[in-house]
Amino acid sequence: MHNKSGSVCKCWNSALAAGCGLAFFAYTSDSLATGTSSVDVLRAAVFSPLTTNGATADTRAAAPHVAGNTNDAVVARVDGAPIYESELNAGLSKDWFGASNDDLKTSKLERLISGTIIASFLARTGIKVESSEIDAEVENLRKNPPPAGCMCCRYASLEQYMRANGYDMAELRREIANDIGINRYLTTEWDKNSTGVSNASDQVEARIRREYMKVSHIFFNTFQKPDFQRDPNSVRDLAMGNAKDVLQRLAKGFTFENLASVLSEDAMSKTKGGLLGCIPHDAMGSAFASAVDNLKPGECSKPVETQWGIHIIRRETMTDSDILQIVRDEYVASKMTALRNDLFDAAKVERLRKPE
Repeated sequence: MHNKSGSVCKCWNSALAAGCGLAFFAYTSDSLATGTSSVDVLRAAVFSPLTTNGATADTRAAAPHVAGNTNDAVVARVDGAPIYESELNAGLSKDWFGASNDDLKTSKLERLISGTIIASFLARTGIKVESSEIDAEVENLRKNPPPAGCMCCRYASLEQYMRANGYDMAELRREIANDIGINRYLTTEWDKNSTGVSNASDQVEARIRREYMKVSHIFFNTFQKPDFQRDPNSVRDLAMGNAKDVLQRLAKGFTFENLASVLSEDAMSKTKGGLLGCIPHDAMGSAFASAVDNLKPGECSKPVETQWGIHIIRRETMTDSDILQIVRDEYVASKMTALRNDLFDAAKVERLRKPE
């Protein structure tokens, strides 16, 4: 994954993937269990091969396929349904060239194949998504652009995300419709299999409390700072000073949520007052986990250094509702993986020509 500048983003995307991956598909449906906008991580891993790059040039608006246009080559078929070169080119930058262009086109073709398989499944199951629902999701994405390769960074805008990933609006809307539809299907599956379930068993609850922790943090980045490679100690000292300043402000009565919303360098959690939600116990490394283990709910840690930077952590109370949500998300995640395997194994996919 890449951040919005095109450089590799090595933040805690992979670390949180296990917990974030428990969320649903819908772009703006934050999992109550994870407390993070994690759906792009899971969607990319399970259904949609997502490639990001730092393109900033204008995109060409490829015309949609016109019936009878023999110049619009078929690049693939999914169970007989054609995918045209015009669809593949839609949303791609004029300035893409060479290996980068080839990689993006190859990735986009796989994304279009995946989208066709999912749309066909939803049509067979009779699940419909209204245009108004898609409109609402697009508007939410404009207000809250997707993660830029990690859970602490966002794209500057929806348009930047689309340019970087080779989307046009038609494909984005189709993908949103697929996400909402799959979300709806899996929700129905959970509802059918969880009738009367109002709380987790004691054994399951004990396991979840061992494996997860509910936390908020105020984060000061270090390793992504431009000067980190040249002078890491100075960068760490500055971040540590900022973290200590946060503790002083907390002692003076400032609220954790307000400080997180203003000062935290985690772009995803700061909009929620620093809430990371319920994440796997080891997701952020041993130093972070040890600090949480020594906190009571509501208590804040001293500055904690991880490979990503400096954190002020607050342990949150994990409620019965949180635990049940994790049970639900684990069930959905397993169903989602099985569904993906079944759909893709059953589909007849013909790649007719290499993207050019």
